[in-house]
Amino acid sequence: FPTNRPPLVCVYGDFPTIDKAGSLFYYQDGVHERFLFHPIASLNDCAVQLIGVHMGHLWVTAFFDLFLPTHGAFNVQALIYPALAWWAAALFFKELGGRWDNAVLLGLPFGMGLHIFRDLNWYTIEKAAVFLLPLFAYGLLRAHRERGRWMAYTGLVFFGTAFINWYLALVAAAGAGVAVLVSRSRSLLKTLAICLLFLLPLLILQLLLVSKGSPGTPEMYLEERAALDHFSLLPLEWNRLEFFNALHPLALLLLLWGLQRREKDGLDWVLLSVGGVLFLFALGPSLPGDIQNPVYMLAWKFFPGFWRVAKPEVFFYGTWLCLLGVTARAWSDRSLRWLYPLMILGWLFWVRGHPAYPGFSEPIDLTPALCENALEQPDTDEDKVSPQ
Repeated sequence: FPTNRPPLVCVYGDFPTIDKAGSLFYYQDGVHERFLFHPIASLNDCAVQLIGVHMGHLWVTAFFDLFLPTHGAFNVQALIYPALAWWAAALFFKELGGRWDNAVLLGLPFGMGLHIFRDLNWYTIEKAAVFLLPLFAYGLLRAHRERGRWMAYTGLVFFGTAFINWYLALVAAAGAGVAVLVSRSRSLLKTLAICLLFLLPLLILQLLLVSKGSPGTPEMYLEERAALDHFSLLPLEWNRLEFFNALHPLALLLLLWGLQRREKDGLDWVLLSVGGVLFLFALGPSLPGDIQNPVYMLAWKFFPGFWRVAKPEVFFYGTWLCLLGVTARAWSDRSLRWLYPLMILGWLFWVRGHPAYPGFSEPIDLTPALCENALEQPDTDEDKVSPQ
């Protein structure tokens, strides 16, 4: 990559955090190229073992890096991903049977939620690529209704989801599996089988990576990471974000009111079942009172590689998407366009005004030794790589 480009004046988000500094270092080191062009040899590469097979976001960065400085390649993704998540969520809600104007209204609290901007502020860029979940759900619904080419399209979306963010692929797969069980749809079952077939190369490589080595033990991932990054019931928080800031209160009111407006049909029950199971995973390994979460612990013990899940809170994205989908269907007979100003004002107050909302930072040159040492530390919202 060219090294003589002038840096941007600013970087979107807090820089340098541990995650962002490490991601930039490994991108410039070419880890994504080594993995793609020499996948077998890279199984012994400690950088590949740390990141895993989901390096698609680094290739997206490489594409934008053709036209922009490197920091700009990350910044432009930070602008695109929330907009894509808003659009994809609205597309899914419309396909569920909601009105388009209501779908756009309810797409905002999913695509422009505080959790996405918190991730953009402190963490690596692929954590904000949550547009892949509603896009996959949209493809799954079209495949159920139309079959044919939509099964293959959904398989491609699923592969892209796993290549960009493995956690989101786990959420998508778990949600699709529950939908198959509840709906007993053969077309959904075939589509899920096609998705798993598309994923097979990445799945094999990921399992080989886990067997070759890991930056931590299963117990460390469980006790030091998964036990912290979850949806908390006491206090009521989504991964250390206040409940009513992370979930737009107006959307919650529409959900509660909408659940009482009409009788639920089969599709509503599928959405509620999928959202409920994903919520159990989002709670992480422990429940209030130091009670083990049996659903999470069963997956941790019996699913190969599941112990590498360090952030079970990501499963709540699937729950939130399903709840908003039920809301869109509940208000399909009435336009809610008059609530647009209130939704925007609420967003400005609860999201834009929150301390976790990203600002801008000046780029700082980092040495490889500094980045490598930083990657050995736990990643929390407050931990930073010292510029000294």
